[in-house]
Amino acid sequence: WNGKFNQEFGLSIDDVTHFSEIVDKMGIGSYKAQGLGQPVTSSYSLRGTNHTLYIICDNHHKVKGILKIGYKKLFIHNLNHEYEEMTPLCILDFYVHESCQRRGIGKFLLEFMLKSHNIEPRSIAYDAPSPKLLNFLNKHYGLRSFTPQNCNFVVYHDYFQLSDNYHYEILKDDLIIHHTPPLKEIEQQSDPKESVLEPVENEKKEEQENNHCGIVSAIFPHQTETTTSHDKQLEWITKQIEQTKLEISKSEQKIYQHHLENHVSPYSISHPTRNEKSQRIKRLRKNGY
Repeated sequence: WNGKFNQEFGLSIDDVTHFSEIVDKMGIGSYKAQGLGQPVTSSYSLRGTNHTLYIICDNHHKVKGILKIGYKKLFIHNLNHEYEEMTPLCILDFYVHESCQRRGIGKFLLEFMLKSHNIEPRSIAYDAPSPKLLNFLNKHYGLRSFTPQNCNFVVYHDYFQLSDNYHYEILKDDLIIHHTPPLKEIEQQSDPKESVLEPVENEKKEEQENNHCGIVSAIFPHQTETTTSHDKQLEWITKQIEQTKLEISKSEQKIYQHHLENHVSPYSISHPTRNEKSQRIKRLRKNGY
Protein backbone atom coordinates (compact mmCIF):
# COMPACT_ATOMS: atom_id res chain seq x y z
CA TRP A 1 0.00 0.00 0.00
CA ASN A 2 1.38 3.43 -0.96
CA GLY A 3 -1.07 5.66 0.89
CA LYS A 4 -3.59 5.83 -1.96
CA PHE A 5 -6.77 3.93 -2.75
CA ASN A 6 -7.76 3.27 -6.34
CA GLN A 7 -11.44 3.49 -7.25
CA GLU A 8 -11.38 -0.15 -8.38
CA PHE A 9 -11.03 -1.21 -4.74
CA GLY A 10 -14.62 -0.15 -4.12
CA LEU A 11 -13.92 0.84 -0.51
CA SER A 12 -16.22 3.14 1.43
CA ILE A 13 -15.07 5.94 3.73
CA ASP A 14 -15.56 3.64 6.72
CA ASP A 15 -13.40 0.98 5.04
CA VAL A 16 -10.58 3.46 4.48
CA THR A 17 -10.87 4.82 8.01
CA HIS A 18 -10.77 1.36 9.54
CA PHE A 19 -7.83 0.35 7.36
CA SER A 20 -5.92 3.49 8.40
CA GLU A 21 -6.55 2.66 12.06
CA ILE A 22 -5.02 -0.78 11.58
CA VAL A 23 -1.92 0.68 9.91
CA ASP A 24 -1.54 3.13 12.80
CA LYS A 25 -1.90 0.35 15.40
CA MET A 26 0.74 -1.78 13.71
CA GLY A 27 3.03 1.23 13.51
CA ILE A 28 2.63 1.79 17.25
CA GLY A 29 3.33 -1.88 17.94
CA SER A 30 6.48 -1.67 15.81
CA TYR A 31 7.99 1.36 17.51
CA LYS A 32 7.27 -0.05 20.98
CA ALA A 33 8.85 -3.39 20.08
CA GLN A 34 11.97 -1.64 18.77
CA GLY A 35 12.17 0.89 21.60
CA LEU A 36 11.93 3.90 19.28
CA GLY A 37 10.87 7.37 20.33
CA GLN A 38 7.87 7.53 18.01
CA PRO A 39 6.16 5.49 15.27
CA VAL A 40 7.87 5.46 11.88
CA THR A 41 4.81 4.00 10.14
CA SER A 42 1.40 5.67 10.07
CA SER A 43 -1.37 6.02 7.52
CA TYR A 44 -0.99 9.78 7.06
CA SER A 45 2.82 9.72 6.73
CA LEU A 46 2.63 7.38 3.72
CA ARG A 47 0.71 9.87 1.62
CA GLY A 48 2.83 11.94 -0.71
CA THR A 49 5.90 9.69 -0.41
CA ASN A 50 7.51 6.96 -2.49
CA HIS A 51 7.10 4.51 0.37
CA THR A 52 5.20 1.25 0.01
CA LEU A 53 3.72 -0.74 2.88
CA TYR A 54 3.35 -4.52 2.65
CA ILE A 55 0.79 -6.08 5.01
CA ILE A 56 0.46 -9.81 5.67
CA CYS A 57 -2.79 -11.33 7.00
CA ASP A 58 -4.10 -14.78 7.75
CA ASN A 59 -7.13 -16.32 6.07
CA HIS A 60 -9.38 -14.53 8.56
CA HIS A 61 -7.94 -11.13 7.58
CA LYS A 62 -6.08 -10.81 10.87
CA VAL A 63 -3.02 -8.64 10.37
CA LYS A 64 0.20 -10.41 11.32
CA GLY A 65 2.96 -8.06 10.21
CA ILE A 66 4.03 -5.06 8.14
CA LEU A 67 7.01 -4.15 5.98
CA LYS A 68 7.63 -0.58 4.80
CA ILE A 69 10.09 0.16 2.00
CA GLY A 70 11.21 3.17 -0.02
CA TYR A 71 14.14 4.63 -1.91
CA LYS A 72 16.58 6.91 -0.07
CA LYS A 73 19.55 8.93 -1.27
CA LEU A 74 22.48 7.92 0.95
CA PHE A 75 26.20 8.60 1.28
CA ILE A 76 27.79 5.35 2.41
CA HIS A 77 31.37 4.38 3.26
CA ASN A 78 32.31 1.61 0.84
CA LEU A 79 34.93 -1.10 1.28
CA ASN A 80 37.69 1.44 0.53
CA HIS A 81 36.38 3.73 3.30
CA GLU A 82 35.33 6.30 0.70
CA TYR A 83 31.96 7.98 0.52
CA GLU A 84 29.78 6.58 -2.23
CA GLU A 85 26.49 8.15 -3.24
CA MET A 86 23.67 5.68 -3.83
CA THR A 87 19.88 5.48 -3.87
CA PRO A 88 19.11 1.92 -2.77
CA LEU A 89 15.81 0.35 -1.88
CA CYS A 90 15.55 0.64 1.90
CA ILE A 91 13.65 -1.26 4.54
CA LEU A 92 12.25 1.48 6.76
CA ASP A 93 10.09 -0.58 9.10
CA PHE A 94 9.71 -4.32 9.62
CA TYR A 95 7.46 -5.75 12.31
CA VAL A 96 5.70 -9.04 13.03
CA HIS A 97 3.35 -9.24 15.98
CA GLU A 98 4.95 -10.85 19.02
CA SER A 99 2.43 -13.69 19.14
CA CYS A 100 3.26 -14.67 15.54
CA GLN A 101 7.04 -14.57 15.57
CA ARG A 102 9.28 -17.58 14.86
CA ARG A 103 6.72 -19.04 12.47
CA GLY A 104 8.28 -17.96 9.17
CA ILE A 105 5.85 -15.07 8.69
CA GLY A 106 8.55 -12.39 8.62
CA LYS A 107 10.70 -14.39 6.22
CA PHE A 108 7.76 -14.95 3.87
CA LEU A 109 6.80 -11.26 3.99
CA LEU A 110 10.35 -10.11 3.26
CA GLU A 111 10.94 -12.59 0.45
CA PHE A 112 7.58 -11.79 -1.13
CA MET A 113 8.68 -8.15 -1.32
CA LEU A 114 12.12 -9.14 -2.65
CA LYS A 115 10.57 -11.20 -5.44
CA SER A 116 8.12 -8.41 -6.30
CA HIS A 117 11.01 -5.97 -6.76
CA ASN A 118 13.40 -8.53 -8.28
CA ILE A 119 16.06 -7.72 -5.70
CA GLU A 120 18.18 -9.61 -3.16
CA PRO A 121 18.63 -8.96 0.60
CA ARG A 122 22.26 -7.92 0.10
CA SER A 123 21.21 -5.08 -2.24
CA ILE A 124 19.01 -3.39 0.35
CA ALA A 125 19.84 -0.70 2.92
CA TYR A 126 18.32 -1.23 6.37
CA ASP A 127 17.26 1.79 8.40
CA ALA A 128 18.54 1.49 11.99
CA PRO A 129 17.90 -2.27 12.19
CA SER A 130 17.19 -3.76 15.60
CA PRO A 131 19.35 -6.56 17.02
CA LYS A 132 16.51 -8.98 16.15
CA LEU A 133 16.59 -7.95 12.51
CA LEU A 134 20.39 -8.21 12.35
CA ASN A 135 20.23 -11.74 13.76
CA PHE A 136 17.41 -12.56 11.35
CA LEU A 137 19.46 -11.46 8.32
CA ASN A 138 22.51 -13.34 9.55
CA LYS A 139 20.53 -16.54 10.15
CA HIS A 140 18.60 -16.69 6.87
CA TYR A 141 20.97 -15.00 4.39
CA GLY A 142 24.43 -15.01 5.96
CA LEU A 143 24.61 -11.21 6.06
CA ARG A 144 27.14 -10.32 8.75
CA SER A 145 29.76 -7.68 7.96
CA PHE A 146 28.97 -3.98 7.59
CA THR A 147 30.61 -0.65 8.32
CA PRO A 148 28.75 1.59 10.81
CA GLN A 149 27.46 4.71 9.05
CA ASN A 150 26.68 8.20 10.33
CA CYS A 151 23.19 7.97 8.85
CA ASN A 152 22.36 4.82 10.90
CA PHE A 153 21.59 2.85 7.74
CA VAL A 154 23.19 -0.56 7.44
CA VAL A 155 24.62 -1.49 4.03
CA TYR A 156 26.27 -4.88 4.16
CA HIS A 157 29.70 -5.48 2.62
CA ASP A 158 27.98 -8.04 0.38
CA TYR A 159 26.37 -5.08 -1.38
CA PHE A 160 29.79 -4.28 -2.86
CA GLN A 161 31.38 -7.74 -2.92
CA LEU A 162 29.84 -11.17 -2.35
CA SER A 163 31.12 -13.22 0.59
CA ASP A 164 31.14 -16.97 1.04
CA ASN A 165 28.57 -16.76 3.82
CA TYR A 166 25.87 -15.10 1.71
CA HIS A 167 23.00 -17.27 0.43
CA TYR A 168 19.52 -16.52 -0.90
CA GLU A 169 16.85 -18.46 -2.78
CA ILE A 170 13.99 -16.75 -4.60
CA LEU A 171 10.55 -17.44 -3.17
CA LYS A 172 8.72 -20.11 -5.16
CA ASP A 173 5.42 -19.25 -6.79
CA ASP A 174 3.60 -22.20 -5.25
CA LEU A 175 4.26 -20.78 -1.78
CA ILE A 176 2.42 -17.56 -2.56
CA ILE A 177 -1.19 -18.00 -1.45
CA HIS A 178 -3.73 -15.22 -1.67
CA HIS A 179 -6.08 -15.61 1.28
CA THR A 180 -8.26 -12.59 0.49
CA PRO A 181 -11.26 -13.46 -1.73
CA PRO A 182 -12.31 -11.03 -4.50
CA LEU A 183 -14.79 -8.34 -3.53
CA LYS A 184 -17.34 -9.72 -6.04
CA GLU A 185 -17.27 -13.08 -4.26
CA ILE A 186 -18.00 -11.36 -0.95
CA GLU A 187 -20.91 -9.40 -2.44
CA GLN A 188 -22.52 -12.61 -3.72
CA GLN A 189 -22.93 -13.92 -0.17
CA SER A 190 -26.61 -13.67 0.71
CA ASP A 191 -26.12 -13.81 4.46
CA PRO A 192 -23.20 -11.87 6.02
CA LYS A 193 -23.00 -14.48 8.79
CA GLU A 194 -22.27 -17.17 6.18
CA SER A 195 -19.58 -15.11 4.47
CA VAL A 196 -16.24 -16.61 3.50
CA LEU A 197 -14.77 -14.25 6.06
CA GLU A 198 -16.40 -16.19 8.90
CA PRO A 199 -13.92 -18.62 10.56
CA VAL A 200 -14.65 -22.33 10.39
CA GLU A 201 -15.46 -24.23 13.57
CA ASN A 202 -12.06 -25.86 14.07
CA GLU A 203 -10.27 -22.50 13.80
CA LYS A 204 -12.42 -20.49 16.20
CA LYS A 205 -10.24 -21.44 19.15
CA GLU A 206 -7.10 -20.25 17.37
CA GLU A 207 -8.78 -16.96 16.45
CA GLN A 208 -9.83 -16.35 20.06
CA GLU A 209 -6.27 -16.94 21.21
CA ASN A 210 -4.98 -14.50 18.61
CA ASN A 211 -7.47 -11.88 19.73
CA HIS A 212 -6.36 -12.41 23.31
CA CYS A 213 -2.75 -11.83 22.24
CA GLY A 214 -3.69 -8.46 20.79
CA ILE A 215 -3.42 -9.16 17.05
CA VAL A 216 -4.99 -6.32 15.09
CA SER A 217 -8.53 -7.21 14.07
CA ALA A 218 -10.04 -7.54 10.61
CA ILE A 219 -9.25 -5.01 7.91
CA PHE A 220 -12.78 -4.35 6.71
CA PRO A 221 -15.58 -2.96 8.89
CA HIS A 222 -18.06 -5.78 8.23
CA GLN A 223 -15.68 -8.12 10.03
CA THR A 224 -15.89 -6.29 13.34
CA GLU A 225 -18.77 -5.30 15.57
CA THR A 226 -17.87 -1.65 16.03
CA THR A 227 -16.47 0.84 13.55
CA THR A 228 -15.36 4.43 13.88
CA SER A 229 -17.57 6.78 11.91
CA HIS A 230 -15.96 9.26 9.54
CA ASP A 231 -18.21 12.02 10.90
CA LYS A 232 -17.04 11.33 14.44
CA GLN A 233 -13.44 11.58 13.36
CA LEU A 234 -14.08 14.91 11.66
CA GLU A 235 -15.86 16.17 14.76
CA TRP A 236 -12.95 15.09 16.97
CA ILE A 237 -10.41 16.77 14.66
CA THR A 238 -12.46 19.98 14.66
CA LYS A 239 -12.53 20.03 18.46
CA GLN A 240 -8.78 19.47 18.62
CA ILE A 241 -8.17 22.38 16.23
CA GLU A 242 -10.40 24.72 18.26
CA GLN A 243 -8.72 23.66 21.50
CA THR A 244 -5.28 24.27 19.99
CA LYS A 245 -6.33 27.74 18.79
CA LEU A 246 -7.61 28.57 22.28
CA GLU A 247 -4.36 27.41 23.92
CA ILE A 248 -2.28 29.46 21.46
CA SER A 249 -4.39 32.56 22.18
CA LYS A 250 -3.96 32.13 25.94
CA SER A 251 -0.20 31.65 25.55
CA GLU A 252 0.09 34.84 23.47
CA GLN A 253 -1.81 36.80 26.13
CA LYS A 254 0.47 35.48 28.88
CA ILE A 255 3.60 36.37 26.89
CA TYR A 256 2.32 39.87 26.17
CA GLN A 257 1.40 40.43 29.82
CA HIS A 258 4.83 39.15 30.90
CA HIS A 259 6.53 41.64 28.58
CA LEU A 260 4.48 44.51 29.95
CA GLU A 261 5.15 43.66 33.59
CA ASN A 262 8.89 43.05 33.19
CA HIS A 263 9.61 45.88 30.72
CA VAL A 264 11.25 43.52 28.25
CA SER A 265 9.26 44.51 25.18
CA PRO A 266 9.84 47.59 23.00
CA TYR A 267 6.07 47.97 23.06
CA SER A 268 5.94 48.21 26.84
CA ILE A 269 4.65 51.57 28.05
CA SER A 270 7.46 52.16 30.54
CA HIS A 271 10.26 50.66 28.42
CA PRO A 272 13.38 52.91 28.46
CA THR A 273 13.67 52.92 24.66
CA ARG A 274 10.06 53.96 24.24
CA ASN A 275 10.39 56.74 26.86
CA GLU A 276 13.56 58.05 25.24
CA LYS A 277 11.92 58.14 21.83
CA SER A 278 8.87 59.97 23.23
CA GLN A 279 11.07 62.60 24.89
CA ARG A 280 12.98 63.16 21.63
CA ILE A 281 9.73 63.68 19.71
CA LYS A 282 8.53 66.18 22.30
CA ARG A 283 11.77 68.19 22.04
CA LEU A 284 11.52 68.30 18.24
CA ARG A 285 7.94 69.49 18.37
CA LYS A 286 8.87 72.12 20.99
CA ASN A 287 11.58 73.47 18.69
CA GLY A 288 9.12 73.75 15.83
CA TYR A 289 10.03 70.71 13.78
